[in-house]
Amino acid sequence: MNDLQQHSHGDDSIEEWIERAGNYVRPSDELRPRVLEKVRQQTQQRKQTGPLLGMIGLGLAATLSFVWVGQSLQSMAPLPRMTSEEVEHRAVMRSSMTNQSLDWALMEIMEAQRPNSTSSLRFATGETEKTP
Repeated sequence: MNDLQQHSHGDDSIEEWIERAGNYVRPSDELRPRVLEKVRQQTQQRKQTGPLLGMIGLGLAATLSFVWVGQSLQSMAPLPRMTSEEVEHRAVMRSSMTNQSLDWALMEIMEAQRPNSTSSLRFATGETEKTP
């Protein structure tokens, strides 16, 4: 420290100060072995807890996905059920009202039963599309 105090009264540059200060910092002889031992302990601990944390994360992700899928299925409106007699009756009515073949009318009735069909009410009731 005397060396640092002796040179404090001149026009020393910052670089000279840093260079001289480097000689004052000395790690202890046991620092490296302590650091290496600490790293070994942390590595061992990670090897023991890593798979456990991975399984917990996977289980949590699976649980959340099951909950999400379950809620999605519950929020969907149930599909309307029709008996074969109802389907046949609607197809015959549509065929006679629109002068279509029976197979085409049946296809339109079944198309109307699909989810997210934009024209399901029009087809299911047998109404024709109105053009202005």
